[in-house]
Amino acid sequence: MSHAVETLPPETTPSRSNPPLFWVLWRKLWGDACLQLVASSILLFSFGWIFVWVVGQLKPGAWSAILKLMPNFMLPIFGVPINELASLNSHLSMLYLDVVVLVTCIAWAIGRGSDPISGELGRGTLEMLLAQPIRRVTWLSLHLSVSILGGVLLAASLIVGQTLGIFMIELPEKIDPLYYLPAAMNLACLTVCVLGITTLFSAWEVERWRTIGLMTGFYIVSLIMKVVGRLWEPGEWLHYFTFLTAYEPQILVLRQAEGWGMVFSHCGILLGIGLVCMTLALIIFHKRDLPAPL
Repeated sequence: MSHAVETLPPETTPSRSNPPLFWVLWRKLWGDACLQLVASSILLFSFGWIFVWVVGQLKPGAWSAILKLMPNFMLPIFGVPINELASLNSHLSMLYLDVVVLVTCIAWAIGRGSDPISGELGRGTLEMLLAQPIRRVTWLSLHLSVSILGGVLLAASLIVGQTLGIFMIELPEKIDPLYYLPAAMNLACLTVCVLGITTLFSAWEVERWRTIGLMTGFYIVSLIMKVVGRLWEPGEWLHYFTFLTAYEPQILVLRQAEGWGMVFSHCGILLGIGLVCMTLALIIFHKRDLPAPL
């Protein structure tokens, strides 16, 4: 009598479903930006603290003596009366005009804004990336959201470092750190604005180095127009043709008693320009034909 041998199906272990591509790309973008973001945040945090320490070492009246040595035609560049420039609030607000701060934030904005389109095209990876089930608009929106959040974190790192310095370092008078919140907001909006303009350049370019060159040149020309418009009275009309006119952190701090209307106006202009440029970049990227990789 034969008995049929019953075969059992092999054991199957439940497989974990792969995370959605959206979250995979989100983690990838944060991973790509992590090194620059962490290094820049530490730099700005440390520099904010050190700047307060340096200001605390100045003897009373030292800054007034320095201002008196400056030629009279250079004084309008600050945009505020000379008697206000000698105050402690003015000294501390100059942190947001320092070249270290501006170069760090502008480098973040230009580096991140030039990468998602022209950067990927130059590396020959964009075509392969878009072969995945993801829309162009989604890819660029993810990249921009990471870059915007990074810009906000940079401004936050700076004001946190400054706040720590104000609490830890003995200053000639008591200072409220929240007094410099408008300057930090203005810096964050400037970063978003530069990011948007760079992304717009990147949307129609093929090589990343050309995008960086275009944006760097555009920023330098805008800065020259602002300085000339400030120093040369007949050229005051140049203010209307540069986005940097809306970046006035020192004025926003010293004029804070007049209300937050000026703060919202300046920040709104920068933020509006940045968002408009990002929207145009999304439209161009959505419609353009991508060149074949070399």
